[in-house]
Amino acid sequence: MSTGVDSMVLLDLIMKLPLKVKPWFAVAHVNHQLRNESQNEAAFLEAFCLDNGIPYFSTKWEKSEQPKTGTEAAARTFRYEFFKKIMAEEKISHLVTAHHGDDQAETILMRLVRGGYLESIAGIQTDREFYHKQLVRPLLAFTKGQLLEYSKNHQVVYFEDKTNLDDGYTRNRYRNHILPLLKKENPQVIQHFNDFSNDLQQILEIAQLQIMTSYQKVVKQESKGTWKLTISDFQQYPSSLRKQILNHFLQELLKQTTFSYQRNHLAKILELIESQQPNGELHFSNQWYGVKSYDSFYVTNEKIISKSSFYSTELPLNSWVDLPNGERVGFFKTTDYKEKETPNQLVIYLNPASLELPLTIRNRLPGDKMSLKGKSRGHKKLKDILIDQKIPLEQRNQAYLIADNQKKIIWLIEYKESQLSIAKETDKIQYILVYDKNEGIEKEKTINAK
Repeated sequence: MSTGVDSMVLLDLIMKLPLKVKPWFAVAHVNHQLRNESQNEAAFLEAFCLDNGIPYFSTKWEKSEQPKTGTEAAARTFRYEFFKKIMAEEKISHLVTAHHGDDQAETILMRLVRGGYLESIAGIQTDREFYHKQLVRPLLAFTKGQLLEYSKNHQVVYFEDKTNLDDGYTRNRYRNHILPLLKKENPQVIQHFNDFSNDLQQILEIAQLQIMTSYQKVVKQESKGTWKLTISDFQQYPSSLRKQILNHFLQELLKQTTFSYQRNHLAKILELIESQQPNGELHFSNQWYGVKSYDSFYVTNEKIISKSSFYSTELPLNSWVDLPNGERVGFFKTTDYKEKETPNQLVIYLNPASLELPLTIRNRLPGDKMSLKGKSRGHKKLKDILIDQKIPLEQRNQAYLIADNQKKIIWLIEYKESQLSIAKETDKIQYILVYDKNEGIEKEKTINAK
């Protein structure tokens, strides 16, 4: 707390609670060292707590740690980190702050002007979670004027912070110029801002239940750095809900990881997901990517996808597909495949009944898993297979796989076959997959040219 009127009134109110309901409480103070008076104010508060038997915790924000710009936000971060630390060390369950109705109005106005999502525009919550504890603001229903009147009637000592008059701080410009104008327009404006905040927070709470339920149905975490959204499930919802699901998805990533994004990314993701193109990629920041592959949209930091090199195409039956690296893959019925196998080819045989066509050949995606030939059950991540075989990162990024229409991975070409790979049987119709490395052909061309 500070020594301002709001903090000192809050402390006075807590001290005057009846013994039956008064909790154990302490005072935590941060000396930001931004004003010459701050040292005297900290000394006053410490002496006040000592005289009244109140536990007192304090710290200083060293000048060497203070940034040249963004001081207001940096000071808040430092302050709340200190509160978090004290609460953990002293096993304190609730943090109580002296935010009042004028603070609420200022906050809503600033966020409206700056722009943001509804959750932020709803303003300050009376009660919310704070690092698995509770943050409570019991004075939000009261105006600054009411707190000043209380302090006068009850002889509450407080100190005026002269920096509150400094228009160099964003909040002060709203506090000293905009809010007085609104109060002049309507003396009940603070109450109206509080009503707006309470109504919007209640509506958001109801909406959040629907958003969260829908989000859990369409988004799954594939690995430590990869989340997958199933597009067909996502598109079952109306467009308004889709946008909110996606917003919740990105907000969750923002909380849990180093992921960051800008508001326009949400529109770009929706555009990519809802487009007819089967594959595409977006780059966010900090090596985070959004990758569309058919019915899946991934957000990943695994760095295995490159916008310029990601490859995916359908593999039709009884035909060859030329790959970007100059090699080719063929998919045939054994009765229709007439070419003679060569040492430059890798082949596997498949039971037609075990697949759903069409097949796709593509680069791997974050979270890809496959069953392994010779293993009766279970799946293994392709990333781990390649790492186990000590394949360099660049080669891992260039690896090709073949999957059926149910997304079952049949073959990690050159590295691993799945349980679907079977022995050749001459008396049955099977499918054959052929990977032609073309090494012999290229060498022959080179010799003939000489």
